[in-house]
Amino acid sequence: SENWKRPIVDTALLPAHAQTSTCTEPCALNVSISWGSGGIDFDLLLETPGGTTIDPKVTLQSQCMQHNGDDIGNGVPFSTESISNIGSGVNSGTYMLFVNNPSGGELINYTVSGCGNNIASNANPPNGLTLIETFTVPGP
Repeated sequence: SENWKRPIVDTALLPAHAQTSTCTEPCALNVSISWGSGGIDFDLLLETPGGTTIDPKVTLQSQCMQHNGDDIGNGVPFSTESISNIGSGVNSGTYMLFVNNPSGGELINYTVSGCGNNIASNANPPNGLTLIETFTVPGP
């Protein structure tokens, strides 16, 4: 019979904060909405090229982007919300900007700036979740 020998391979698990970033484009991206009335609470949602939807109601963040708004209790005024990159970059590809409107009938302003984008416009989204803008962060 053959003698069993201990394997020589060692493995290690890296802590979560030691994972390498997948944020491929070194640029600063900022998406924001603002509105006039303090009586309506719009929500800004952003779907990233990887398919993650950054949603303030569940404080969902991607590895590259995070939500800043009243829904996550960080002192942002009731009539504005934004999503921006966490570190020094974002992923290239197509992003989809959504607004969740609880009651309809109010104009919102929105901006997308950085990473090759300079969009400033407005929309009057109906009740519910509405896609208001699609934009691209170019790759290498």
